[in-house]
Amino acid sequence: MRTSFLSVGLLSIGVIGGWFANDFVSQSKSNLIETISQETSVVPASKPARKIVPNEVKVSSLNLGQKLLSNPQLDKLIELFKLEMNDSEREQLDLQLIQYAKSLAAEPRNHEDVERQLLTLSNIDSVKMHVLPLLVTYYKRFKRNEAAIDQLYKLRALQNFDTDFKKITQQINHLTTEQIKQLKHANQKHKLIRFFEHMISLEPDNYALQMQFATFEYENRHYDNAMRLLSVLVYHPDLEDQALKLLQKTQSQLSRQESGDLPINIESKDGQYIINAVINDLEPVRLMLDTGASLTILSPEITNSLGIYEAQRSLRFSTANGEVSAPIVLIDKIDIQNYLAREIEVGVLPSFPMGPIDGLLGMNFLSQFSFFIDQENSVLHLSNIEH
Repeated sequence: MRTSFLSVGLLSIGVIGGWFANDFVSQSKSNLIETISQETSVVPASKPARKIVPNEVKVSSLNLGQKLLSNPQLDKLIELFKLEMNDSEREQLDLQLIQYAKSLAAEPRNHEDVERQLLTLSNIDSVKMHVLPLLVTYYKRFKRNEAAIDQLYKLRALQNFDTDFKKITQQINHLTTEQIKQLKHANQKHKLIRFFEHMISLEPDNYALQMQFATFEYENRHYDNAMRLLSVLVYHPDLEDQALKLLQKTQSQLSRQESGDLPINIESKDGQYIINAVINDLEPVRLMLDTGASLTILSPEITNSLGIYEAQRSLRFSTANGEVSAPIVLIDKIDIQNYLAREIEVGVLPSFPMGPIDGLLGMNFLSQFSFFIDQENSVLHLSNIEH
């Protein structure tokens, strides 16, 4: 069973003994060795009982501690080790580095020391092609899609064959789609914007991704940025029609915004409309618009997450499974793009068969505004009622 790097932090790699013991302390080997000499130790091999044949290679062990493996100059040190090695010895050293990288990647926990050492090993040119896929696998295991994508781009840059390039590109596209989906579902809009920007910086000619970004910015009323992206995409031969339509809608929304009418994008699903809201400035939720419901409804998961347990009263509700009694709780605020309803009662019901939604937006919110649902453009128009 391998010794855990977390408990010992040492890697024993077989290398040539005689040349290393002398050259390591030699002033002629540059300041690099002096810098890291305190981080390594050379352990001579046990002297064999038999007579040593002249010119026979004696084996020592180079103990690379965790600190050294995290040293950004490890790649330069390894190259120094190899200067006086023959091809077979270099190959053996690389195999042992790869084996150690595999043992790191098999670590079942998401640990910063594992990541740091794998990243350090991935800087060594002779083993980079083998370590980068291990890093990708490690990141994917812990759902760290963005970090995995970064390593896939590095790996793709090393490929000389179209088939390998295409396979890695497919992995990048798959992880990109997964990351966008996860961030959207979690309503982490700021993180999603940063992810789009990061991906475009890695691959500026990924126009399909830029189109997704422009659409996201339009849906979230970031019209200026949507315009900036679309002004380029309208000249792309494969995207010009789609980009032009969205550009026209963006310009129309900008005009409405300037006139004080701020439409809110809603998602159409099976004839129903779903809207994003924030409860008490803390909890992002997806609510289905229900003009037939007198009260807004939330799931118990949401109210528990907010720490709201005290019921004001209880009411009976008609559901698909018949009438049920449900608690009524008071929440401080419901916010839909700065349209606020304060101190509003909501019912707490456990099940919503309409997919991944957190409740219903009822008339006790909507009646506080003048509202209109534009089904053709999938937007909700809200405006404050003048008293």
